[in-house]
Amino acid sequence: MAPMSPGDNVRTGLTFFALLLVAVLAFALFWEAPDDTDGGGAQKDATITAGNGEDAPGNHRGEDSGVVSAPYTGPPPTGLTVVGRVEDASGRPVIAAPLGITFHSGESTFGEPHSTTSVLSGAEGAFSFTLPSGGAWSATVTSRISGYVASDLVMSLRPDSMDKRALIVVHPLDGERTVRIVDPDGRPISGVRLRVAQTDQSVESDESGRAQVRTSRSFGPVWAVLTHKRGIATTRSIDTWSGEGPRDLEFVLRSGYGISGIASDPEGRPIPGVVVRLVNWTVVRTETDQQGRFSLAGLDPNREGQRLTFRHPNYLPRTVTSSRKRAGFPMEVTLQRGLDVCGTVSGPDGRPVMGALVTLGEDQVIGRSRRTTGARGEFCLGAPMRGELILRVTYPGLAPHVGPVHPGPDVPPLEIKLERGNVLGGRVLDEGGRPIAGATLSFYLDKPRDLGRWADTDQSGHWLVEGLPLGVVQLECFEYGYIPVEKNDVPTGRRDLDVVMTRSGGIKGTIVDGANQPITRFRVALTPSMHPGDLQAARPPATWGLPGRLFETPDGQFSSGRSPLRPNQAYRVEVSAGGYATRVIDPYAPTLSPRNAPMKIVLTGGGAISGRVVDAQGQGIGDAVVAPVDTFPAGVAKLDHGPRATTDDTGAYTLSGLATGPVELEARHGRFAPVRRLVRVSSQLSQEPDLVMLAAGSLRVEVRVSPEDLGQTRVVLESDDAQARVEHPLTSNVLTLHWVVAGRYRVSLASSRSELDGLGTTVDILAGRRRPIAFEPVPATCDLLGHVTVDGRVLSDTVIDLVLSRVHPDGTRTHHANRGSRPNGSFSFPDLKPGRWHIGASFTHGGQRLSGQLTVGVKPGQPPIQIRLRTQ
Repeated sequence: MAPMSPGDNVRTGLTFFALLLVAVLAFALFWEAPDDTDGGGAQKDATITAGNGEDAPGNHRGEDSGVVSAPYTGPPPTGLTVVGRVEDASGRPVIAAPLGITFHSGESTFGEPHSTTSVLSGAEGAFSFTLPSGGAWSATVTSRISGYVASDLVMSLRPDSMDKRALIVVHPLDGERTVRIVDPDGRPISGVRLRVAQTDQSVESDESGRAQVRTSRSFGPVWAVLTHKRGIATTRSIDTWSGEGPRDLEFVLRSGYGISGIASDPEGRPIPGVVVRLVNWTVVRTETDQQGRFSLAGLDPNREGQRLTFRHPNYLPRTVTSSRKRAGFPMEVTLQRGLDVCGTVSGPDGRPVMGALVTLGEDQVIGRSRRTTGARGEFCLGAPMRGELILRVTYPGLAPHVGPVHPGPDVPPLEIKLERGNVLGGRVLDEGGRPIAGATLSFYLDKPRDLGRWADTDQSGHWLVEGLPLGVVQLECFEYGYIPVEKNDVPTGRRDLDVVMTRSGGIKGTIVDGANQPITRFRVALTPSMHPGDLQAARPPATWGLPGRLFETPDGQFSSGRSPLRPNQAYRVEVSAGGYATRVIDPYAPTLSPRNAPMKIVLTGGGAISGRVVDAQGQGIGDAVVAPVDTFPAGVAKLDHGPRATTDDTGAYTLSGLATGPVELEARHGRFAPVRRLVRVSSQLSQEPDLVMLAAGSLRVEVRVSPEDLGQTRVVLESDDAQARVEHPLTSNVLTLHWVVAGRYRVSLASSRSELDGLGTTVDILAGRRRPIAFEPVPATCDLLGHVTVDGRVLSDTVIDLVLSRVHPDGTRTHHANRGSRPNGSFSFPDLKPGRWHIGASFTHGGQRLSGQLTVGVKPGQPPIQIRLRTQ
């Protein structure tokens, strides 16, 4: 075959050809005589495939995934040299192809790299590179040729074994796909940056929300990272248009938030160079500046507990949980210095093992300290002083060491010996016995103590992992679109273990009009069910949220494809199309046995209205949400379903998908009180009068007494001009009133408890602000006074024993005090809280113990009580 050159990247020169001759000779020694020998251990390919336009679910491959880079089989070269070849999709060699090689010490590509280098392919597409030293290495080979795309190749390497031949196949960028970026209301978003690392593309959406991305027909989908200053950073797949479905891809970018802060040492000094990373599939990371400050954007406000990792070589790693509530408050992160846990690692023969990966931390992978052993097998890791930690040591082909350590100043150096490992292999199949390609298997000693071992299935569903311990392990198998599988007590040493996976639930059907004719362009959205009944409301994949996934099919059919829908959980299905009323199916619960039958969804004719939302001065209000009243959830929860429209900067809106006839609309905004209006919807677009909203804030009232002391208490809200008065019963200590029209109010308590009744204050409610109020009454106490008589007279020579207990609202009693009556029959219990109290009285008469009891209500100023006992 004739060699080809990628553009103008061919270089000439005497030095180049001299080096090239050496590379060609080395290349020819192994390239001409391949055999059927398996060249080494497991490899994790970087190719990731999901349904076109899917959100990235994780490392996996699926049918027709276009896996194009893989290590060659055959007798591998020995020593530290890796030899390879670059060719195009038709098998022709590619010369002068620039390649970048990134080295990670050990068998993991997680974390910062050890070093990088670059080479050019020579004659016959040959290239070679040398490992930095002995020991285990992970090398990522990247090809970035202008006008071409190739998968990154990840290789596990060590001098004494493993495959050291690589093939890089490059594919021409011979296609193009238009991508349109919209918000959840379907409005275009400009200024969204799309970065495709595989092809070194970086484009930005225009005013119509569109951007052009170059693709390859033979390679398959490429992955684009979408970033925007006000959006969630996300990753989507982009493929060449197949001739079916929408010609333009549509991605919905939801509002995100950013967070900032400072990283410092225990003495409060800022630490520059701290790597701050969001723990997520999409890489969102930054570094602190010279003042230790950082700023990170693209976080998802709908995901609570998002974790950020902070790493610096001189400090212990730290993981901090962030949330939307903390967005306005700078984070202050202190990195600690820890104790060193040191030791050596040797192999089965007792010789030092170089390049073994040593991790130390708690059970979870996030936040571990990591190092690789040196030439003498030595390592030192920083460890916090917080009890037991888990130490894990892994090396290719050897069984991992996993065990507890207790860091301390007197802990001697550890001596760890790795033993020969065992293998485990088999197939991953679906319910019909068909192989599943690209499934990922992880292995654990006991969850969550993972062994640092994984395997990916090939196109025939086979997998094999080396370096597992003798005995039994736990196994977890994951593939996008299938229900994860866990197996316990799996014995190692076998190669015939079949793992059967069940496809996740799904939805499919046909959309038709009233005449049973297919509707060819429509949207289907999935949101959590509003009426789940006995089921749990499920959170669908992000790509199925509003405004819905766009379908263009001549037969009106749609399907959720490989999108994983949770079986026996409840979704809300919304179908919308231009000129039709939105149809809602709620709840919809995917089932596995039997599978859900295809649905036929009939859409009826609908209409739309337009108008403006303004304030009391007639100025337009942007970002107000207009929707039917029954669409809004109770309280102030965010509206994430149903026909709705969001106003632009002028307050204008157009609301479509409404059923014809009378519809009550509501407009909501965080700084204004909601407003409603009854409108009549027809098949023609109608212009409605302005919806006028009044500025509003919120009021938070806290009554600082125990819940059992609230009694019957109401919060009274009265306008300053006394024209409006509203009472709100208290069911707990805190009451929050949303959308209180801005102005001055008298806030007071009306209560059956004397210490609460009448407490009040005057407050100003400001637009968009929350006004907190706390009522903390001065504790009121009472004295309970009384007399005891027996048969109508005072027994001066007999002491009546009195036991006082407090009666709670639920009828239970708590003992308070014991007293004895005085010679004149009187008694007193001072400093009691107002409420119900129980008194028990008893004495001895004629050798028998007689008693009586009384429950009374105690309040300030109460007159003395009488306890009358009788002997008969």
